[in-house]
Amino acid sequence: MKIGALKQKKIGWDASLDDPESETFIITVDGTDFRTWEPKHPIYNQDKKQCSQKHNHAAKKIEIGLSVYRAQCVWISGPHRGGKHDMEIFREGLKYMIKPGKRVIADRGYQTSKADETMLSLPSYLDSKELYNFKPRARLWHETFNGRVHAFKSMSDTFRHGEQRAAEASI
Repeated sequence: MKIGALKQKKIGWDASLDDPESETFIITVDGTDFRTWEPKHPIYNQDKKQCSQKHNHAAKKIEIGLSVYRAQCVWISGPHRGGKHDMEIFREGLKYMIKPGKRVIADRGYQTSKADETMLSLPSYLDSKELYNFKPRARLWHETFNGRVHAFKSMSDTFRHGEQRAAEASI
Protein backbone atom coordinates (compact mmCIF):
# COMPACT_ATOMS: atom_id res chain seq x y z
CA MET A 1 0.00 0.00 0.00
CA LYS A 2 1.36 3.42 -0.93
CA ILE A 3 1.82 5.98 1.83
CA GLY A 4 -0.24 8.49 -0.17
CA ALA A 5 -3.24 6.19 0.19
CA LEU A 6 -3.14 6.73 3.96
CA LYS A 7 -3.71 10.48 3.63
CA GLN A 8 -7.49 10.23 4.01
CA LYS A 9 -7.16 8.08 7.13
CA LYS A 10 -4.35 9.91 8.92
CA ILE A 11 -4.64 13.57 7.90
CA GLY A 12 -7.99 15.15 8.49
CA TRP A 13 -9.69 18.13 10.06
CA ASP A 14 -10.83 17.10 13.53
CA ALA A 15 -14.37 18.22 14.43
CA SER A 16 -13.17 19.25 17.91
CA LEU A 17 -11.22 22.10 16.29
CA ASP A 18 -14.53 23.74 15.37
CA ASP A 19 -16.07 23.35 18.83
CA PRO A 20 -16.83 26.83 20.24
CA GLU A 21 -16.06 25.56 23.76
CA SER A 22 -12.56 24.33 22.83
CA GLU A 23 -9.29 26.26 22.95
CA THR A 24 -8.89 29.50 21.00
CA PHE A 25 -5.54 28.60 19.44
CA ILE A 26 -6.23 25.46 17.42
CA ILE A 27 -3.45 24.94 14.86
CA THR A 28 -0.07 26.12 13.63
CA VAL A 29 0.45 26.66 9.92
CA ASP A 30 3.61 26.87 7.85
CA GLY A 31 4.78 26.24 4.31
CA THR A 32 7.70 24.04 3.39
CA ASP A 33 9.52 23.72 0.06
CA PHE A 34 11.09 20.78 -1.71
CA ARG A 35 13.31 21.02 -4.76
CA THR A 36 12.21 19.83 -8.19
CA TRP A 37 13.50 20.05 -11.70
CA GLU A 38 12.09 23.10 -13.39
CA PRO A 39 9.26 22.36 -15.80
CA LYS A 40 9.86 23.59 -19.33
CA HIS A 41 8.21 26.94 -20.05
CA PRO A 42 6.75 27.28 -23.57
CA ILE A 43 8.31 30.72 -24.22
CA TYR A 44 11.05 31.56 -21.70
CA ASN A 45 14.11 29.54 -20.76
CA GLN A 46 13.36 30.09 -17.07
CA ASP A 47 10.05 30.36 -15.24
CA LYS A 48 10.67 32.47 -12.10
CA LYS A 49 7.26 31.57 -10.68
CA GLN A 50 8.46 27.99 -10.19
CA CYS A 51 11.52 29.06 -8.18
CA SER A 52 11.71 29.04 -4.41
CA GLN A 53 13.57 31.87 -2.68
CA LYS A 54 14.61 29.43 0.02
CA HIS A 55 16.35 27.00 -2.35
CA ASN A 56 17.12 29.45 -5.17
CA HIS A 57 15.95 26.63 -7.42
CA ALA A 58 12.71 25.32 -8.90
CA ALA A 59 10.56 23.91 -6.12
CA LYS A 60 7.13 22.83 -4.96
CA LYS A 61 5.57 24.22 -1.81
CA ILE A 62 3.34 22.42 0.69
CA GLU A 63 1.26 24.11 3.40
CA ILE A 64 1.00 22.05 6.58
CA GLY A 65 -1.35 22.61 9.52
CA LEU A 66 -0.73 20.89 12.85
CA SER A 67 -3.02 20.67 15.85
CA VAL A 68 -1.61 22.70 18.74
CA TYR A 69 -2.78 20.41 21.55
CA ARG A 70 -2.51 17.00 19.87
CA ALA A 71 0.33 15.48 17.90
CA GLN A 72 -1.72 15.39 14.70
CA CYS A 73 -1.40 16.78 11.21
CA VAL A 74 -4.82 18.19 10.32
CA TRP A 75 -4.16 19.97 7.02
CA ILE A 76 -1.95 19.53 3.97
CA SER A 77 -2.33 21.61 0.84
CA GLY A 78 -0.18 21.22 -2.20
CA PRO A 79 1.96 20.88 -4.07
CA HIS A 80 1.96 24.51 -5.17
CA ARG A 81 4.54 26.25 -7.36
CA GLY A 82 7.66 27.31 -5.45
CA GLY A 83 7.23 31.04 -6.05
CA LYS A 84 3.74 31.16 -4.56
CA HIS A 85 3.50 33.20 -1.35
CA ASP A 86 2.34 31.51 1.87
CA MET A 87 -0.57 33.95 2.26
CA GLU A 88 -1.79 33.20 -1.26
CA ILE A 89 -1.90 29.49 -0.44
CA PHE A 90 -3.62 30.20 2.91
CA ARG A 91 -6.29 32.31 1.20
CA GLU A 92 -7.10 29.51 -1.25
CA GLY A 93 -8.07 26.93 1.34
CA LEU A 94 -7.22 26.93 5.02
CA LYS A 95 -8.64 30.40 5.63
CA TYR A 96 -12.16 29.04 5.05
CA MET A 97 -11.68 26.12 7.48
CA ILE A 98 -11.10 28.38 10.50
CA LYS A 99 -14.30 29.17 12.40
CA PRO A 100 -14.93 32.63 13.92
CA GLY A 101 -13.27 33.01 17.32
CA LYS A 102 -10.52 30.49 16.54
CA ARG A 103 -6.87 31.47 15.96
CA VAL A 104 -4.01 30.06 13.93
CA ILE A 105 -0.38 30.45 15.07
CA ALA A 106 1.76 31.46 12.10
CA ASP A 107 5.11 33.04 11.33
CA ARG A 108 5.65 36.47 9.77
CA GLY A 109 5.25 35.01 6.28
CA TYR A 110 1.52 35.16 6.97
CA GLN A 111 1.46 38.86 7.84
CA THR A 112 -1.68 40.61 6.57
CA SER A 113 -3.64 43.81 7.02
CA LYS A 114 -7.00 42.45 5.81
CA ALA A 115 -9.79 42.71 8.37
CA ASP A 116 -11.21 39.26 7.53
CA GLU A 117 -7.90 37.54 8.34
CA THR A 118 -7.78 38.24 12.07
CA MET A 119 -7.62 34.50 12.73
CA LEU A 120 -3.85 34.65 12.14
CA SER A 121 -1.81 35.12 15.29
CA LEU A 122 1.71 36.32 14.52
CA PRO A 123 4.64 36.86 16.88
CA SER A 124 4.04 40.06 18.86
CA TYR A 125 5.73 41.79 21.78
CA LEU A 126 2.25 42.95 22.87
CA ASP A 127 1.20 39.40 23.85
CA SER A 128 0.95 38.36 27.49
CA LYS A 129 4.04 36.63 28.88
CA GLU A 130 2.38 33.19 28.70
CA LEU A 131 1.25 33.70 25.10
CA TYR A 132 4.60 35.26 24.16
CA ASN A 133 6.30 32.03 25.32
CA PHE A 134 3.61 29.69 23.94
CA LYS A 135 3.67 30.82 20.30
CA PRO A 136 7.39 30.22 19.67
CA ARG A 137 7.18 26.77 21.24
CA ALA A 138 4.28 25.87 18.94
CA ARG A 139 6.10 27.22 15.88
CA LEU A 140 9.30 25.39 16.88
CA TRP A 141 7.35 22.13 17.14
CA HIS A 142 5.97 22.82 13.67
CA GLU A 143 9.47 23.44 12.25
CA THR A 144 10.57 20.14 13.83
CA PHE A 145 7.70 18.41 12.03
CA ASN A 146 8.74 20.07 8.74
CA GLY A 147 12.26 18.76 9.30
CA ARG A 148 10.89 15.25 9.77
CA VAL A 149 8.94 15.55 6.53
CA HIS A 150 12.20 16.43 4.78
CA ALA A 151 13.82 13.31 6.24
CA PHE A 152 11.93 11.34 3.58
CA LYS A 153 14.19 10.99 0.57
CA SER A 154 11.44 12.14 -1.83
CA MET A 155 11.32 15.49 0.00
CA SER A 156 15.00 16.10 0.74
CA ASP A 157 16.47 15.28 -2.69
CA THR A 158 15.58 17.02 -5.94
CA PHE A 159 12.27 15.55 -7.03
CA ARG A 160 12.63 14.60 -10.68
CA HIS A 161 9.21 13.24 -11.61
CA GLY A 162 6.18 15.03 -13.02
CA GLU A 163 3.50 17.19 -11.43
CA GLN A 164 1.15 14.26 -10.73
CA ARG A 165 3.86 12.25 -8.98
CA ALA A 166 4.79 15.33 -6.89
CA ALA A 167 1.21 15.46 -5.63
CA GLU A 168 1.35 11.76 -4.71
CA ALA A 169 4.77 12.04 -3.03
CA SER A 170 3.80 15.03 -0.92
CA ILE A 171 1.50 12.81 1.10
